[in-house]
Amino acid sequence: MAVRYMTDAEARYIMHAVGGDPLIASYLDNQAAYGYDMRQTMAGLPVCPACERAALHHERGIVCPTCGYRGPSSHKMRDHINGMMYR
Repeated sequence: MAVRYMTDAEARYIMHAVGGDPLIASYLDNQAAYGYDMRQTMAGLPVCPACERAALHHERGIVCPTCGYRGPSSHKMRDHINGMMYR
């Protein structure tokens, strides 16, 4: 299995996506407390199309705790990073 290291741009995007929002931080902390891998949990979160931050699933769509966007999401965090769709 080949190891792939995160680039500086990917690291900056991840800090932008999950940093500064207490609801996302609380969600990730709770998942880690129950034994889930935080990296896998974060990779599975949907991406807000308005602000490119991590969002949460809500009523057949997503809600972004940062900007308040409610609606559909086109992809998850892992797809956003692997496709280099971040700014």
